[in-house]
Amino acid sequence: MGWRCFIVRKQLALFVGDDLSDSQKRTVQSHLELCPSCRLHYAALQRVREVMVQCGEENSQFGPSLWPSLRNRLEPAEFSRPVQPAWLPLGALAAASVAIAVMLWDHRGAPAPSLSVLRGSSDLTAGQALMTNQSDYGGVSASPWPADRVGQSIPARAQFLLEQAHPFGHAPAEF
Repeated sequence: MGWRCFIVRKQLALFVGDDLSDSQKRTVQSHLELCPSCRLHYAALQRVREVMVQCGEENSQFGPSLWPSLRNRLEPAEFSRPVQPAWLPLGALAAASVAIAVMLWDHRGAPAPSLSVLRGSSDLTAGQALMTNQSDYGGVSASPWPADRVGQSIPARAQFLLEQAHPFGHAPAEF
């Protein structure tokens, strides 16, 4: 089956029902004269249409539509909502609130280990950037910046973080 057969077969049902324009009809007719495969397909579609027309004539005694008589016989359906536990929306709201609170929790005010504990810890080395500073709440808190950078502005702190994160040990010249 070639591409012309493919195109013509898409139009055959319309051709059988006499729903094509005159130029399209001539194109399909000229192809049917040349192609035996499409002629067989056309003949099969004609038989299907004839059967459908016969069925329509036999069932014409029911009138134009069965729906009006069927609608009168049908009982109205009762629609019910699916049962949902009453606590489900409240539980979801509570869980979402707890999740948001955990994400927004400010850990800077929490008491950190004392300076002596940090110095005595074998897990920390002298080269790490973890320095302890006095917090606003009177306790000791951890800062990711060395003590000499604590008072710097945000861009300077961000530059320091870029320097630490860059794989070659230096950051781009401009920030």
